[in-house]
Amino acid sequence: MRNCLILYRWLFICLLILVHVSCRQEKDDPTPSAHYRVVKAVQTAFDGNLTTTYQYDNQNRLSTVTEYPVVADTFAKAVPTAQHIVHYDATPPTYLDYTDRKLTKPELDGGELVYGSRRRFVYDTQGRIAIVSELKALANFQSFRLTQTFQYEYGPDNLPAALIISGVAPLSERNVYVYNFLNGNAVHVKLTITNARSSEPTFFEYDVQFDNAPGVYTNFFALYPGITSFNKNNLINTSTTHFHDERGLLVKRVKKGNYIDDVTTYTYETY
Repeated sequence: MRNCLILYRWLFICLLILVHVSCRQEKDDPTPSAHYRVVKAVQTAFDGNLTTTYQYDNQNRLSTVTEYPVVADTFAKAVPTAQHIVHYDATPPTYLDYTDRKLTKPELDGGELVYGSRRRFVYDTQGRIAIVSELKALANFQSFRLTQTFQYEYGPDNLPAALIISGVAPLSERNVYVYNFLNGNAVHVKLTITNARSSEPTFFEYDVQFDNAPGVYTNFFALYPGITSFNKNNLINTSTTHFHDERGLLVKRVKKGNYIDDVTTYTYETY
């Protein structure tokens, strides 16, 4: 009987330890990608300041992105410089249809007024983004002119083995990126550049490093149709320092500048 009591006591102690460890792991495990999303980015740089806010709809989809030319806490009282409106396909609703970046004031470009830009998305039969067309918006978004296209070629892991970015005439630049992924990030890149002014292509090859924090802009294809939206974590280069909070989130990025540093801070919300 005494041995049974001792056994039960040890089992009870072990159970308490197991529960404590389990709760501690749940508390300390940030898993930010499942619980947090960026709602504001504030950037100070030599060539200007910028506050960007991100809003989501009732389906937790990115819906509106607004750009302000100030970084003060009263930024919302300022006149925005531009606003992105994200439009989704009705079936399925997870597909992007197109996004508009509307300038508050049209800008003169090549003798014509430009009111912003539009991106149109085409998916393949497996539900992956296949082509993104970027267009210049003219006549208050009544007409459009193609500026470049993004074309994706996927590997067996459904990550892009290659991304082809093609410009339009007369330069007709064509950038072909070939990627090797490791742990969800494009860690090795081969780039081939061709254009109408050069008879020989230009080649680059380089490695890329990442932090361990969930990517601030992972799956932000509406804003970043390039490789940024595919990467699991945040890119680091030799001139950039990352700062993370106790949740494991990237909250500050400092890029060394010639005159002043380029500093971006991020604010998140739970959902």
